[in-house]
Amino acid sequence: INSVTASIKRRQFLWNEAPKLINFELLEKSVKEISLNDLENIYAKMLKGETSGRYIIDLNCLRRSDHFVIIISSQFFEISLFT
Repeated sequence: INSVTASIKRRQFLWNEAPKLINFELLEKSVKEISLNDLENIYAKMLKGETSGRYIIDLNCLRRSDHFVIIISSQFFEISLFT
C-alpha cells in the first residue's frame, strides 16, 4: 500500500482495513523462497513470462555479518534489497 501522500488519519484507516481486503494466506502462497544458485534459472523464466508471484533469495552466503534478502517481483521486475 503506497500511502506516503495520504494524511495520517487516512493511512490509519487504510492500514486498519487492509486485513479485511487482502487475503494474506493467498498472498503468502505467491511468495517462493529460492537459493542464490537458483536465481539465474528463475530470472530467465521471468524474462520469458513463465513465472508469477514473488521470489525471496537469501544472500547470507555473501557476507556473514549481514543478512541480505532480495525480493524480485516477476510482474514488475522490481528488485528490492533489504539489509
